[in-house]
Amino acid sequence: MEEENKGKQEKKVLFITYNGVEGIPKGIYEDERIVVFDREYCGREFESLYKIEPTIEARTQAIRALEIVNNAEYGGVRSPELEKAKVEIKKMLSIHIKCELKDEVDEILNRASRAYIYCGTVLFSGGDYGSILGRDIIDRMKNKRIECSLVGCGCYQVRLTNVAIEKGMDFILSGCGGNKTLGSIAESYENRNSLKL
Repeated sequence: MEEENKGKQEKKVLFITYNGVEGIPKGIYEDERIVVFDREYCGREFESLYKIEPTIEARTQAIRALEIVNNAEYGGVRSPELEKAKVEIKKMLSIHIKCELKDEVDEILNRASRAYIYCGTVLFSGGDYGSILGRDIIDRMKNKRIECSLVGCGCYQVRLTNVAIEKGMDFILSGCGGNKTLGSIAESYENRNSLKL
């Protein structure tokens, strides 16, 4: 029974965000209760949580493709390159979702029992580039029986709520950026003695 209780106490609360958590150092942070992957580590679309390391050329093409699709989505001029851009995005996506997560990410997921994922406008733009990666990360966590909550601002509240319902998660409304809300949630967990990875 003592060993079982020890195992439960060691489980972590995980925060994944590309906008940081107020009051928490940047990069990967861990203390006795929480683990944070912020923008400096996981990137704007969570792509760097995966083992794949795209070439500079491939990444540049993907960024250019995202810009073309975003311009069309946000009322910009519909470029004749739009369909080609969508193909580039799908190519990069298919590489990521077939790939394993980085060892340190997978190792931390194995120690987590609860997760808060911030998903703002970035995860619902770019021809669903970030949206697909976000769903993939959520699916991987749920397969490990991690209880997940989606955190997001009001800009895409309806779409985020629908994703939360689709994935069987609760949705927590935050201000834009989510860092203050995540900081408040993190503070609610006790024993935050600093240990930076």
